[in-house]
Amino acid sequence: MSYGITSQGFHDIVSVLMLVFHDDVLVFGMLEAMCERFFSDYMRKDFTVLSKVMKYVTHSLHITLCCF
Repeated sequence: MSYGITSQGFHDIVSVLMLVFHDDVLVFGMLEAMCERFFSDYMRKDFTVLSKVMKYVTHSLHITLCCF
């Protein structure tokens, strides 16, 4: 199972924003903010931190879903 955003997925986001807004400066600012707030874990050199977080999230979901 894959988590996060792939380079192709990021490219798709950039393409959609460029098609919608037609403004390089605006789109660059939007992407910079999105990367800092939402994609920062996926834009790292490796996935060490993300792997630990995803194991915790998966474990927490498993416990939560098993209790209901």
